[in-house]
Amino acid sequence: RINPTAPRDSAGATVATAPAASSAGIDSGSIAVRADATWLDRAARLTSIPPRALAAYAGAALAAGETYPECGLGWNTIAGIGWVETHHGTIFEGAITAEGRAEPEIIGIPLNGEGTLVVRDTDAGALDRDAVWDRAVGPMQFIPSTWALFGVDGSGNGVADPHHIDDAA
Repeated sequence: RINPTAPRDSAGATVATAPAASSAGIDSGSIAVRADATWLDRAARLTSIPPRALAAYAGAALAAGETYPECGLGWNTIAGIGWVETHHGTIFEGAITAEGRAEPEIIGIPLNGEGTLVVRDTDAGALDRDAVWDRAVGPMQFIPSTWALFGVDGSGNGVADPHHIDDAA
């Protein structure tokens, strides 16, 4: 059976998973080490997605496929969200570090009803530094209440952090 969430080559064949070649700074328990290094290098070149973000997207899709095989979530769908939300963590001249954190942290506009939905603070400003309104945070732009329900530790460091690409993906 073909895993629809696995990274694929240009012919559509599933690529094997092996530790990524450029895994310096990445926790060995991170989803990012699941992406095949050869596939990762080639796909990053072809898509212009920063390799560290792409490793998280591919690793998240592989992890989702193991946990929810019927889901069919592909790395490319996760990457699409990452592009739309923050240009893979590079918005406002930012970057994803080798360790996987968005630097500087990405914090959206206040959801105060001025061109947005009204979303009053749900986290006492812990994630978004705003104790009045919620703001989307991190490279995948989670609002704090959504993160509280669905946030996971994809980095393997023991902390679910929406500013970390492995956790957010």
